[in-house]
Amino acid sequence: MPSLTSLKSKIKEKPEQKEEIDPDAPIVSSSNQPFSKEQLDEKWKTFAELQKKAGKDQAYVTLMEPYDHEDEKVTITLSNDVLKITFDKIKADLQGFLRNELNNMAIVLEAVVKETQREDMIYTNKEKFNYLAKKHPALDELQKKLGLDPDY
Repeated sequence: MPSLTSLKSKIKEKPEQKEEIDPDAPIVSSSNQPFSKEQLDEKWKTFAELQKKAGKDQAYVTLMEPYDHEDEKVTITLSNDVLKITFDKIKADLQGFLRNELNNMAIVLEAVVKETQREDMIYTNKEKFNYLAKKHPALDELQKKLGLDPDY
């Protein structure tokens, strides 16, 4: 039976320091096989389909955004911050899936948000006419010849 002093000494001893692991850091392994864009596309689509079957439509939409890779770094270009939040939720699962399926433990995922510029909405008849006249200059000449008012 252990003595009380021996138990106290065990409690006072500091536990071993555990190394924290960065989930975004590439893992160096001997199984880092190179992969092609086609292989990545196939596995990416497979994961997207799994998300869709699981009823995670927002994750599926996020995974349909354009992406490219350079060596083991895969960068997905997202159009807004909401998609980035969704991507961050599935990032670990996607990264693990790709690492296992492509036999490359060094794969790292990164998301970049690039907001797209939207043109102003066309509401009035005059705005509609001006928009079409930019596309088809002959329409402007026709309006002048016939003396038409685009407001009506």
